[in-house]
Amino acid sequence: SKLYTYPCPGTGGHTEYVAFYHDPKRTEKITEGHWNGYASDWHNVSFPTFTMLANHTYYYTIKTGSYPQIHHAPVVEAKGGMGIINCNSFVDANGRSYTNWIPAIRLVRESVNKTFGVKETEWPMFHHDLNHTGCTPATGNASVKDYGLLWSYTTDDKVLSSPVIADLDRDGYMETIVGSYDGKLYVFNSTGALKWNLTAGGAIHSTPAIDDIDKDAELEIVVGSMGGNLYAIDADGKVKWNNTSESWIWMKSSPAIADIDKDGSMEIVACSYGYDDSSPAIHVLNYMGEEKWQHSIDVYGGWSESSPAVADMDKDGGMEIIVGATMGLHVINTAGQEEWNHSWMYGIYSSPTIGDIDNDGEMEIVVGFDSLAECYINDDQLLIFNSTGHLEWNFTAGFSVSSSPAIADIDGDGEIELIFGASVVGCDSCNTTICNLTRCNPIGCNMTDCHTLYGVLFVLNSTGQVEWIYETTGSIDSSPAIADLDGEGDMEIIVGSNDGKLYIFNSTGQVEWSYQAGGAVYSSPAIADINNDGNLEIIVGSEDGKIYAFGTH
Repeated sequence: SKLYTYPCPGTGGHTEYVAFYHDPKRTEKITEGHWNGYASDWHNVSFPTFTMLANHTYYYTIKTGSYPQIHHAPVVEAKGGMGIINCNSFVDANGRSYTNWIPAIRLVRESVNKTFGVKETEWPMFHHDLNHTGCTPATGNASVKDYGLLWSYTTDDKVLSSPVIADLDRDGYMETIVGSYDGKLYVFNSTGALKWNLTAGGAIHSTPAIDDIDKDAELEIVVGSMGGNLYAIDADGKVKWNNTSESWIWMKSSPAIADIDKDGSMEIVACSYGYDDSSPAIHVLNYMGEEKWQHSIDVYGGWSESSPAVADMDKDGGMEIIVGATMGLHVINTAGQEEWNHSWMYGIYSSPTIGDIDNDGEMEIVVGFDSLAECYINDDQLLIFNSTGHLEWNFTAGFSVSSSPAIADIDGDGEIELIFGASVVGCDSCNTTICNLTRCNPIGCNMTDCHTLYGVLFVLNSTGQVEWIYETTGSIDSSPAIADLDGEGDMEIIVGSNDGKLYIFNSTGQVEWSYQAGGAVYSSPAIADINNDGNLEIIVGSEDGKIYAFGTH
């Protein structure tokens, strides 16, 4: 592989050395290369081949000749819009150091084998990433109190799908992609203008996923509809393929895109709901939409609304798929074999979150569940498992936990917090103040007597101790999003409630800002700098049929 650098027009100077690193402190070197002569009007450095992964920031150091011609561009985008490489500094032959200045540079398209996909600062799937952390590394600089409505768009039905954000056409500005129960997938530009929509043959509850699935250096959108379709769509709205199957009927889970078996090709991981007499299953498709395998995850004929997380839990080089269903939690390897599961009389509506919660170097699984026991037993919990399925600890919320947890160090103390919502439902028929709607009918309660009392946002430390809680007047099914909106170092928590409000909390639990939508906010927020103003925008859907974008003017 070759990295080509070239001087500004009419000047000289060559690149003598390039080294790539995983980390900004440059302690984890990936590879290095040295000047290898001239190639036309460029100066090239040859170095060993290595794969640049999507969703990863790379750092490099450049050493130049005696007369470097430098160009102010601290972030360089590869030719063809394939990805971003960051250069923090370089040193010339006389020992002079330069920070955030680099020689003009380009990556030859073929030399990187078209492996670039989405960027970390985008929000390309449900809860941001394959681990469902719900946290973006992107940072804003605006005061939260200055946030307001930038634009909104009204669809023809409710919006329960969560938006995703990506620069689909690689023009430097982000697009917003979101589905509606009107059966359409919508794509908006950074100002909120509709670029295109696609009729999907059924309501869209599933959150889209975005990546370069076929390595053509272009991004694709993968989304399911409740009418029995799973689509791959290009950036212009053209359908590349449509996998039509009864498996996708009532699909509420959101797909994931990853090279799960490390064979160099992307797979699509999707979870079917469990239509009619069929059980829900994990389906793995190749990049052309052809099914490679499927694995049933509920032998009792239940269903699944949980979105699969993907991670190398056991550090064997292959990825595991982690997903919940109405009767338990399942961990499946790349061959479609169950590594372990926990099957209980519990309903998992929450999607699993993966991360090193206790800083021990091992990955944990965080997931919430709803008990299917009688309604007066308030044992709904947040569960934390290690990579082998051992329950490390649990937290009894006492309320329905269908919100997917977010994990982040929100207060900058070096410890991870766990953030999730819960719902408190009352039932007049069974004379209880704590009841779950899914439990009432089996024991003879009148479903119409069940009603939401309030919602609770929990923030726990890494050992399960409550740091703070906040009660809303509606249940919380929205999954929290985490970002440093104001650039002050602490993270903000952004979450919707069925009281119709979108909330922004600071790290200590104070409400910094809220907005009253026209309907319940089941949708989970997505966060990114969509318009390149240096600040972060928040996109969310509502039951009122609208898609909202918030930011600063």
